[in-house]
Amino acid sequence: MLYKKRYYQTDRPDTNFARIVESFGGSGYRVKKLNELDSKVYKAIHSDGFNLIDVIVDPWEFLPPNSY
Repeated sequence: MLYKKRYYQTDRPDTNFARIVESFGGSGYRVKKLNELDSKVYKAIHSDGFNLIDVIVDPWEFLPPNSY
């Protein structure tokens, strides 16, 4: 659909960035389902210190087509 089927990608291992932030003293939140997003954002906003929200996205999800 994009780039005339000339794809470029990088496969990476499943990295839990929320845990990495926690190891540095911050608060990490991992979102695997869309219905979890609002509550995790609320928790992050109302937490002290630095926060990270790690949102898992399906790598095969199609992006909407460009309008240009």
